[in-house]
Amino acid sequence: DLKALESKRESKKATRKGSKAKDEDKKEEEPPVDLKALESKRESKKATRKGSKAKDEDKKEEEPPVDLKALESKQRSVLDVAMKLFEKRAVDRATRLVYSGSKGLKDGIEDFHKTWCNKMRNKHKVTGFAGLINGTVFLHVIEAPEEVIVDLIRNLVEVETLGLLKNIRIIAINDEVPRCFLRWNVMKASADNDEPQDVETVQLAWACVKNLLQLGIETKMKQPSERLQQKYLPSTQKLVRLSQSTELCTPAEYLEIFHSPVDFTMNSERVWPVSDLVKV
Repeated sequence: DLKALESKRESKKATRKGSKAKDEDKKEEEPPVDLKALESKRESKKATRKGSKAKDEDKKEEEPPVDLKALESKQRSVLDVAMKLFEKRAVDRATRLVYSGSKGLKDGIEDFHKTWCNKMRNKHKVTGFAGLINGTVFLHVIEAPEEVIVDLIRNLVEVETLGLLKNIRIIAINDEVPRCFLRWNVMKASADNDEPQDVETVQLAWACVKNLLQLGIETKMKQPSERLQQKYLPSTQKLVRLSQSTELCTPAEYLEIFHSPVDFTMNSERVWPVSDLVKV
């Protein structure tokens, strides 16, 4: 039907014209764009950006320059860590001295050690055990800083001259060892009679030191009980043999070997005429 098709086309054209007219009316109703307002907004944004950049630059100027030397000093090497741990655990380490001697003609060896130890404990940590075994032989194991041990050895030289002890022998001395005793005790002790076997002096001394360390581990903060004394303290016969040994140093010999200035003569000093100095 051609008439029907033409009517449909005309109706579609009319609807299109109506929608276009409505769009034009909406455009006419919309207000015109204010170019000045847009420009002012753009300028304000630019100003804020410039202000933020200026603030950032001011902050950078206020920050102090990086100190490279300070940064290098803060960097820790393995050696630095090891040294800090070494210093931190210094209280738990000590120099250990073990010596013995026969009782002298005069009494008071226990009082001498009490007085000396109380004086040193005001400044240093001193641990160990001292005892007059069976009333005849004095045995002492002490753990303290090296300077304290050297001071004690110097005092032992005077002890022999005073007659409080005789035949003092240094059984063992060890540097930078962990402590086995938690406190210092002095007492009259007892030990079983035990004749030393036919062994070398070094083996006898090591057995004595090993038993004393075990005594300190089991004693803890208390005085050694009679059971521990009988178990770990060496007999007087063994200590007498050690005190009569020529393989162990006396206090005077130890100080002469390790704590006296080295005196030697160079071969050039014995030649005449004196040779010219070598120029480097």
